[in-house]
Amino acid sequence: MGEKLALKQFLHTPTEDGFRPLFGYLYPRLHRFYLLQGLETMLAEDLAQEVLLIVYRKAAELRQPELFYGWLFQIARHEMARYWRRKTKLELVSFELLSAELTARLTTELPLAEQSRLANWLAQLEPVEREIVSLRFIDELSYDEIALALAIPIGTVKSRLFHVRKKLAAIIEGEFHRDRTTLNQTLGLLEKQREKG
Repeated sequence: MGEKLALKQFLHTPTEDGFRPLFGYLYPRLHRFYLLQGLETMLAEDLAQEVLLIVYRKAAELRQPELFYGWLFQIARHEMARYWRRKTKLELVSFELLSAELTARLTTELPLAEQSRLANWLAQLEPVEREIVSLRFIDELSYDEIALALAIPIGTVKSRLFHVRKKLAAIIEGEFHRDRTTLNQTLGLLEKQREKG
């Protein structure tokens, strides 16, 4: 059974048996979302399970099923904020850049060279930028769903994505330029050695 069918069936008849297949699809998405926010694996697992429990209990309250994923990630963000409030007692939380270990766990489907590149690109983004990139390009949410998840207007979603795309393009272009410069320097050195030899 595919994810869309599992979702449709569960929303039509929200039972425990109907939720099991959907859980299998949603859990990895939520787990990855929390890892992208810089949370440790165990905490990401706990929060993902907590979110899915809330979804199971409150599915009947969802008024717009077509915005399910926006609703899901809105709950996910709320639960992460609740965790930080409880843990830090209203202290400001600073998110760290993604570590190499963390990004490796997030990119297991990609070849090793691509994993390294993706890790480098994500590490250069601000936490807010990583979040919107994750929702749009990794979790494949629509603009409407992202707006709901982040509790911001759809125009703000489009604007942030526009700016983060420009930032990523500059990051990727800079990397390409550095790689090309290094290659040219290496080829130049090899040419000089060959001329001498």
